[in-house]
Amino acid sequence: MPKCLTIIKGKPILQHLLDAFCLQGIKKIIIATGYLEHHIRAYMNQYAQDIQVEYVFNPNYKTTNNIYSLWLTRQFINEAFVLVESDLIFDVNFFAPMVYPDCIALSIILPWMNGTNVSLNDDNQVEAVHMSISANQHQCYKTVNICSLSLNSWYKVLDRMDNYIFEKNSIIIMKWFFQIW
Repeated sequence: MPKCLTIIKGKPILQHLLDAFCLQGIKKIIIATGYLEHHIRAYMNQYAQDIQVEYVFNPNYKTTNNIYSLWLTRQFINEAFVLVESDLIFDVNFFAPMVYPDCIALSIILPWMNGTNVSLNDDNQVEAVHMSISANQHQCYKTVNICSLSLNSWYKVLDRMDNYIFEKNSIIIMKWFFQIW
């Protein structure tokens, strides 16, 4: 079963996301699929309600990452949008501020967290990206894989993704992704 169909609190993670989207009036979503795509399509056919759904299949899902899947969706994105990884669970009220362009969801770093984190400047804009939890945790925040992008920011991200994918660059993706802010 795809991870997004894992049951949490009585319903699939994907349904929790749909609930958040509906609450914010989102009418169109793009889903990048891979592993067991037919399960996701079947679920969405039954539960998407009034949401228009576009699917983009990543045939290389076994050997690529979420950045490549996002790159495959580029032909469908022509307006500001919210990028949400489909294995996240959160309170639906948390999602409301994310519908404004150029926001990123962050968390205070907790002892069990690892991975990409950012430090902010005095204007609460991303100042630097750190690929592992730093010694100065009190000055950093953990990324939680939800962000919103204006069309201008999306074009900057897309340009960098094009370069990464076409040149098969070995740069760590999150570093360049956050340099646009």
